[in-house]
Amino acid sequence: MANTIQLAHSSTADEAPSSTLAAGEVAINSSDRKIWVGDGSANQVIFQHADYLTAAYDTTTNVGADYTASSGSWTFNTTTTEWDTSYTICAGNAYTSTSGLGTTNTSHITYAVPSGMKSAYVAHLLWSNCGYFDVVGIEAGGTGEVFIQRIHSYQNIQNTDEGVSHDGVSVFKCSGMDRFDSIKFYGRKGRVHLMGIGWTKEDDKDTHPGALNLIHHDNVVGTSPWLSTGGGTLTDALEIRGGLTVSNSADTLDVLVAPPDGDVYMPGRLAIGGTTHVAG
Repeated sequence: MANTIQLAHSSTADEAPSSTLAAGEVAINSSDRKIWVGDGSANQVIFQHADYLTAAYDTTTNVGADYTASSGSWTFNTTTTEWDTSYTICAGNAYTSTSGLGTTNTSHITYAVPSGMKSAYVAHLLWSNCGYFDVVGIEAGGTGEVFIQRIHSYQNIQNTDEGVSHDGVSVFKCSGMDRFDSIKFYGRKGRVHLMGIGWTKEDDKDTHPGALNLIHHDNVVGTSPWLSTGGGTLTDALEIRGGLTVSNSADTLDVLVAPPDGDVYMPGRLAIGGTTHVAG
């Protein structure tokens, strides 16, 4: 008759060994999917499911059906997977009526954090009519909103439904969600396309470099009145150290700024309104 070998174990979420394991002793938490091994002085986690995530989530949120609050104009679909049939987290989508890269979006939407879930994986569709949106957590037992990260959602490289997969589908992660009762998305610029939220019990750490991802200068989009090619007026103070060179075709104007006295020195000639001024 076969013998059953049962290791020290728990099926209670977040429960860890209450004492130091003996060298070589093993303990398991089947709810959190963690394995500890002792060395006689400390307990080391040698396996955590977060390091070997499968395609399955512990639970999912249908963004078209399971929202707890919303503001602004949203379109909801509770059954569709049209934006991507292979990379979708679950059925359903939600998107704002506001669209356009430079268009201010004041819409927001809130979803409950399922009990015991620690990490959220949010699927969304990047598009040429999007801009960026913010993600916050609503604290458990309170009304405070904690900023988590800003998501840049604009892309105009290719926007096509390829039949199974769709261009521009992306998933970002928010960790430490067990601190919050809810997760909330604020539209800031352009349209927001949400495709579903997957949840896991793992308390893994964020992989993004800080709350606001660094953007390469090639991917900076939008216009500023005084940086646009159409010109504009600079109304804020501008400090230039080390000099400024302004070039227009073959004509070049060198401007040397001396911060101590505030004077501006222009070697050579300066034409203003048809009158030429010669530096003395």
